[in-house]
Amino acid sequence: MGKFCQLPIIVDAVKLDDISKLSKEMLDTFEPDKGNTVCEICGKKLKDHGLYHTETEFQTVCPNSWLVTDATGNKLIVNDKTFNTTYVSLDKLSESQLQLFMRTMQQMISTTLSSRSK
Repeated sequence: MGKFCQLPIIVDAVKLDDISKLSKEMLDTFEPDKGNTVCEICGKKLKDHGLYHTETEFQTVCPNSWLVTDATGNKLIVNDKTFNTTYVSLDKLSESQLQLFMRTMQQMISTTLSSRSK
């Protein structure tokens, strides 16, 4: 099994805690679920959720989920916990954090290249 690193990509994201933050295009595909049953993902009632239609499936939109648009234009729903462990706002990174990130990436590349040459 090899080691893998997620490419440092920039995504657009909107937190779905307020439907008014969605673009007009997304409003047409976001439908509140009126059910009183409990969500299997977050444990809250489905009446506080929505459904997001992709080309191939419906995704449950839990409260405080994120709608992420990746570098290729694909849209996906990401729950809040996963989003916060995967992404960080570029506006919130300090100069020193950006430098640390760049050094870490350089070290990873250097280690990979040196292991290839052995």
